[in-house]
This record gives sequence, structure tokens and C-alpha cells, in this order.
Amino acid sequence: MTLSSGSSLASTLKGQGEYADAEIIYRRVLAGSEKLLGDEHPKIFVDTDNLALVLQIQCKYDDAEGLYRRVVVGCESAIKKEHPDHMTYCSNLASLLMDKG
Repeated sequence: MTLSSGSSLASTLKGQGEYADAEIIYRRVLAGSEKLLGDEHPKIFVDTDNLALVLQIQCKYDDAEGLYRRVVVGCESAIKKEHPDHMTYCSNLASLLMDKG
């Protein structure tokens, strides 16, 4: 399975409510992306955000929070705070913090 097809499969599983299976695939995709691209590539932020979202849906808030914070910090240094993706990642972290209470 390629990283792209893995990401698509995980997204489909998430859409079908199969969150545990989506989590497994997203973890594989993230690990493969990190190995191939390194930690600061913009695709890493997308893959990490996707994994964090599926963790949040499963109420695995502490795991999701760590990933969202990693994305926000990494994006700040690699892209810029003003980039639209950075704003999305900050919004996702805020949503998690609201869910967490």
C-alpha cells in the first residue's frame, strides 16, 4: 500500500465510523511519511492532524492533544503562523481543548 492509498483508505474508514481501523492506517501512513520525508515536511503536519482527529473522535484526548500541539509548533517553524493551514491546525487544537473540557 502506498502512503497516498493508505491515507485515502483511512479517510474512508473514518467516514464509515470505523475509527479504530482508521487509526491503525493513519499511524502507518504517518510513520511512513516521517521516514520518507522527515519531521518538518508539510505532509507530516497533514498526516499528524488526520491521526489526531481520529483520536479525538475516539475520545483519546491526551494522545490527540500531543499530536495537535506537535503540528501547531512544527507548522509555526516550517511554514509561518499566518499560513491558512496553521490557522486550521490551531482551530483543531482549540476544538479538542473544548471537547476535553
